[in-house]
Amino acid sequence: MATPKEILRFYRSKEWKRARKLKLATARGICETCGKAGWEVHHIIPLTLANYKEPEIAIGQDNLKLLCTSCHNAERAIDKDLREDLLFDSQGQVIPKLKRRN
Repeated sequence: MATPKEILRFYRSKEWKRARKLKLATARGICETCGKAGWEVHHIIPLTLANYKEPEIAIGQDNLKLLCTSCHNAERAIDKDLREDLLFDSQGQVIPKLKRRN
């Protein structure tokens, strides 16, 4: 099974950066939930240690949604039980465990 370090590598990969950039462009920078400015690319089916290598889930545009911080935080609250292994900053980037503040 994958470790959080492996997922961190995924979020730093060219594939993720390309998929994220495409979602930002196709959504025209607009939150797909509320219509405000959006910059956080959210996985509709949450990315987990068990599925992060599945392209249709990890980088498939149909599983990505552009959100503003408020809408992303609301979605993350729903996903919390599935995603305790990772934290994200205000730009939607993974926070490595070493930089987390308690």
